[in-house]
Amino acid sequence: MRAASLVVDASVALKWYLLDEPDRQAAVELFRAWEESRLDFVAPAFWPLEVVNGIRKAAARKDRPLDPATAREHVAAFLAMGIAPVDVTR
Repeated sequence: MRAASLVVDASVALKWYLLDEPDRQAAVELFRAWEESRLDFVAPAFWPLEVVNGIRKAAARKDRPLDPATAREHVAAFLAMGIAPVDVTR
């Protein structure tokens, strides 16, 4: 059983994959807590779309060292996490 739940948004998830994001270490610590089942993530329904689009946009930028193959790997890893988004409109 996980100890607590945390609402995460795309800005947090993108820090897991984009190495030059500010405050990345804090986001990585949250990810580690999730991996170790010390924390559960709750996310809005549109969250996966925002994260995938953020990774895609990062790969398209010429000033960011993220090649398309790595971007695809990041998207696959993110989607494999299996975090079910919740409907926040209810």
